Amino acid sequence: MQAVRCASRPKPGRHASSRAESPSKPRARLAASADDVDLSSVGRFMPDSVVVPQAGNGDVAVDLEWRRARLVGGDVKLALSDVQLPAVRGTAGSQFDRIAFGGDWRLGDGDWHIDLKDVAVTREGRAWPVTSNAEIDLALDGDGGLERLSFRSAFLRLEDLTPFLWPLPVSRPLDAWFALAPHGDLRAVSVDVSRADEKLDYTLAMQFARLGFAAYNDLPGVTALTGEMRAD
Repeated sequence: MQAVRCASRPKPGRHASSRAESPSKPRARLAASADDVDLSSVGRFMPDSVVVPQAGNGDVAVDLEWRRARLVGGDVKLALSDVQLPAVRGTAGSQFDRIAFGGDWRLGDGDWHIDLKDVAVTREGRAWPVTSNAEIDLALDGDGGLERLSFRSAFLRLEDLTPFLWPLPVSRPLDAWFALAPHGDLRAVSVDVSRADEKLDYTLAMQFARLGFAAYNDLPGVTALTGEMRAD
């Protein structure tokens, strides 16, 4: 049995306290949830930029907030099973037995803060060994370039991320990711990147197991590396 619930309501406009002449900032909110959704039926409602499942079912709940027609926050909770994703950018199609997580994201002072909680993934009978969480802080400059990035995650399985990267804007790093086809498990991931005077400063730390990637340009392929990395 499938149940769908949807609500939309505007919020009263607010005035900035710093300047009396500041215009009001009307907000709108959309909350929707659906139980036992047939994922194969939602493709016709989704934009081309979204990876649309070819099969699967589950429960979905979203709560989105806009300010002046700009998305500024949201919450999502997914519990999906038997999800089949199409082949993208030369990769094979993917079958996920289970995908479940909760997440929220907020835009404040030009910076995005994203939390992913209780991430549980099983793909073709192989489950993530732990329930993972992740935190992302992202700031872009006026031209859309990276100004600052902070990323923390308890666990990531690289090959399970690839099918979900296709909607991202085309870029050289993304092209390299698909060409390298990385695989392996990362734990205790900590990455900080900031831009200063056209240079990127970074620090990173992680543990890895069975890490590997395909040959790329003049780099040989690598497989089954285990160890840890720290760099700054």
